[in-house]
Amino acid sequence: MKKFLFFAIVCFISAAVFAQTQQAKVVLNNKFKHHQTTKTIGNKLQHQGISALEPNSLNYYPQKAIVYLWDNTGVGSWQYNNVLITHYNSKAKPVYDLRTDTVTATPQSKDTSTYDLNGNQLTELTQTWQSGAWVNSYRYTYTYDSQSNQTLDMEESWQNNAWVISYGYKNINAYDGNNNMTEDLSQDWNTSTLAWENSYKTDMTYSGNLMTEETDYVWQNNAWASSDKYTNIVWQNYTNWQVKSYTEQHWVNNSWTNYANFSATYTGNNYIGITDTIVSSNWVHYQRETYTEDVNGGSVDLYEIYQNSSWVNDSQYSRYFDTHKNYTGYKDESWSSGSWATTYQFNYILTYNGNIVTERISQGWDYTNLVLVNSEKDVYSNFIQLDDGNGIVTTISSNNDIQVYPNPAKDKIIIELQRLNNIQKNIISIYNIQGQTILQQSLQQEKTELDISRLAKGIYILKSSNDEKMEVIRIVKE
Repeated sequence: MKKFLFFAIVCFISAAVFAQTQQAKVVLNNKFKHHQTTKTIGNKLQHQGISALEPNSLNYYPQKAIVYLWDNTGVGSWQYNNVLITHYNSKAKPVYDLRTDTVTATPQSKDTSTYDLNGNQLTELTQTWQSGAWVNSYRYTYTYDSQSNQTLDMEESWQNNAWVISYGYKNINAYDGNNNMTEDLSQDWNTSTLAWENSYKTDMTYSGNLMTEETDYVWQNNAWASSDKYTNIVWQNYTNWQVKSYTEQHWVNNSWTNYANFSATYTGNNYIGITDTIVSSNWVHYQRETYTEDVNGGSVDLYEIYQNSSWVNDSQYSRYFDTHKNYTGYKDESWSSGSWATTYQFNYILTYNGNIVTERISQGWDYTNLVLVNSEKDVYSNFIQLDDGNGIVTTISSNNDIQVYPNPAKDKIIIELQRLNNIQKNIISIYNIQGQTILQQSLQQEKTELDISRLAKGIYILKSSNDEKMEVIRIVKE
């Protein structure tokens, strides 16, 4: 019975980390939500590549990642998979991700995203490169209300030249005159009936601007049925979403029946919460939660069960951040035979150049051997600095042997090699975003000027390759 407290506070603390767009709400019946989705969140971060990488304090963002996958054959080794090129808007949101073949630079897939003025993502279109053309694959649509709370999350797949909804979640929110949410009605897309169907509803009651009660309903037999109520809510700090106490009731035999009491004490963001339940008409201890946060933003959330007049370990959830305050993973554990046993773990190994992450290794959990195993490695380069929404300030190349400038450019670009070995073996190729070769030539000197005045305005991919390595750089023709 992992109560609301952990979910509500962690959502508040970790909002920046997980880029949550929906404003934190109490919704006490979501008490299990965090623990049910930790693995899902980790898997999502693992495959997002550049988009999932948190910028450092100087706001440097990588435009390029060489992606490797782990081949566990024999002793195991990293194998080239693809090159990921990411473009950002002036607010540092990824608007275009292009994956190309590592060797040929042939396009594989691309993702195009749009955002509203508040930075909320509106759409994402995924396409794959097939037979020399881009073919639709998936489309994601998100909408928000006037309070920037998400009201739609929908995925569509491209089938028989038409978009078909794969899944969808809709929230219909109501507010009072002070913009306090008074109702949250949730609907799911039914892929059989091809219609939106009610799922659950939450009503909130306020005293002034402080929530004092929440009532939850489920949709049954074409009507709303009472489910849970959280009443007598007392807040330690409403702004920081820290609840001090509440009573949970369940709808039994057409009346509200006390089920649990929750109370908490706080020290900053750390807290101890105790849940009592009713046994033989008496309130008795059931569960204790101890949440501790470190200076880097990491946390340990310990749950204990009350047995034989003492607290006994039950489960533990840890999140890790390094000294740069970058997220490095999490671990879920259960107490078994007097020790902690890992039930799931996800890990990032980050390599830095100063404050900039230049490499990230993702590791997942092997349920058979109960160990962390390598999954993906991303090597980042071509960093740009985005300055408070004013656009690109400067471009930094990380361990590159080639410099291309100016970029963006109107008439010409300069290609300058940083190493003089085997100049004649360097081949420069320029591709449009459809993967078509626009220009190709050998370099004959340390510095080469290319005329691009005849190219149409837009984004191009420049590939430099020799016997030893290959580099891909995005160039913009103005």
